[in-house]
Amino acid sequence: MSLIFKKIKERLIGSILKVNKTVSFIGNDLVVGVSGGVDSWVLWKVMEEYYKKNEISAKIYPVHVGISGDIKTKLALENVINVEVDKEIHFPIDCYQCSRVRREYIFKFCKEKGIKYILFAHHADDFAERFLWNLFYYKKLESLPICRSYFEGMFTIVRPFHFVNKKDIEKYARIMGYEDIEHKCSVKNSVSNIVSKISKEIGLNIIDVVGNINYIIEKYKIYGENDEK
Repeated sequence: MSLIFKKIKERLIGSILKVNKTVSFIGNDLVVGVSGGVDSWVLWKVMEEYYKKNEISAKIYPVHVGISGDIKTKLALENVINVEVDKEIHFPIDCYQCSRVRREYIFKFCKEKGIKYILFAHHADDFAERFLWNLFYYKKLESLPICRSYFEGMFTIVRPFHFVNKKDIEKYARIMGYEDIEHKCSVKNSVSNIVSKISKEIGLNIIDVVGNINYIIEKYKIYGENDEK
């Protein structure tokens, strides 16, 4: 195991454990939302390995809800549970609508299994991007919630990679041989990568920009707990 790989893995686990101090999800049965992108793939596998290493007998369910902003989807990845969206959808739909549908079906799955905690692989870059996106498009000073409960605590969505940069996840995925097989949504792509575009425009390192934005988010607690109803 290379020193770089070891340090990256320590940062991944460190972020998970730091978020666990906010909401104690480790030790419970978990659903990990798997899109096919390397972010969710890494979260799924790191959590599986952590449970195995620490002899935690609870189960981890990798779940793909089959919808994107422009089509219904299915993920051909071993051991991933595909949840079909059986309602009629008039595409294209925006990211908020897509998120609501995904949550609806992932909550149904969790209810059937008796699972409370759902993990999404949003990382520090995503938190920064959502902050700028909400600022520019929706006139709101909000990012993503690190954790948020629904239906009086029946379900809780947790984002354990909040303190991890995208580049670390991508490096880890390359070392492990994980490939990005996520459907590239035309709707999402039209508004994504706003942070990298701004970084290039003003000539700053993207890691510095992400760090500065997340410093503001954390300092002023503008995580968007009231967002995504």
